[in-house]
Amino acid sequence: MKLNIFIVYLSAFVSFSQSDILYPENWKFKRDIPIGSHTPNPEMAANVPGVVHLDLMRSSGFYPDFYSGNKENLRATKYIESLNWVYTGTLQVDSATLSKNNQKLVFEGLDTYAHVYLNDSLILQSDNMFIKYEVPVKGIIKAGENKLKIYFTSPLIKHEAEVMEANYELPSGNETVDLKVSSYT
Repeated sequence: MKLNIFIVYLSAFVSFSQSDILYPENWKFKRDIPIGSHTPNPEMAANVPGVVHLDLMRSSGFYPDFYSGNKENLRATKYIESLNWVYTGTLQVDSATLSKNNQKLVFEGLDTYAHVYLNDSLILQSDNMFIKYEVPVKGIIKAGENKLKIYFTSPLIKHEAEVMEANYELPSGNETVDLKVSSYT
């Protein structure tokens, strides 16, 4: 049984040369909710590379059995794909590494819609999970602690209006949600 659910998958590292690779650390994640919202939104520890579903399971202790055929287990996790998520991490860079000419962030497997910020500068807008992105960061990355923030937009949120306005339904036989958007991504 294949589940087509919104999975935030993230793999990120910084490449300065073939021999100098630094990996961001101290990853955390939370729901991306509007500023001023009174909804509790705690930051939780994240594993990168990883997926939001597993990070939520580790943080909450809720482990649904996806293979039991129990529809209640699936229903209990459906909300995950209808929310936007934010992942943050830090990257320590020393001055010797910063002096290298080749400075780029490399992303493999960013979920479909992502906006990536390094030290509050937008460096990437992703719309394809299957592309490896190599983003030059010279002049943005600095000695000391660097902050990486990645906003993931749910395909359900991004494509809801398109699906609702369409005069036809595209095939999306593998989706378990009511709003079928996989043909739009």
